[in-house]
Amino acid sequence: MNRFTQTKVHTGGVRPVSLLLMVIFTVCAFALMWAAVGCLDRISESSSDAVDGLAAAQLTANRIRSAEGAITVYTDSNGNFEKMTVSRRDGYENVMTCSNGLLSEALIPEGSGASAGEGIFEIKGLTVTDCGDTAKITVTSRSGNTCTVYTAAGAEMTFLTAEDD
Repeated sequence: MNRFTQTKVHTGGVRPVSLLLMVIFTVCAFALMWAAVGCLDRISESSSDAVDGLAAAQLTANRIRSAEGAITVYTDSNGNFEKMTVSRRDGYENVMTCSNGLLSEALIPEGSGASAGEGIFEIKGLTVTDCGDTAKITVTSRSGNTCTVYTAAGAEMTFLTAEDD
């Protein structure tokens, strides 16, 4: 009598139970990866919004700080930033505008009246406030993060609201 007898041996391929477990594992792995990528996208977007807000505040502060000529800040009746012109010595002026959440900047010949600029940052809101010798710049990012920067003005600042126009 042979001691080695075969009983119910699976002779090839993948066992059905193993195949089912592999499919379940693969689906779960893809679901976890999909969730992780979605989470990272949300973190990245929120971080990008905060960086845009800080960069917009720094850019505005740099324009005010390095001004060589008159600075005029235009706001609406609620005090929200609409436009800022910064005169330069070379006959040009920097014009910054904020419209529909897009902060734009243009370098134009002084007095030309043009104000269309290249969109730089997407933000929710921007305010520039006169604080005596300094200007307070507050930017709210699209995600609601707020950044405030104080800077000394490089020249005399004039603030005009919608009623002053």
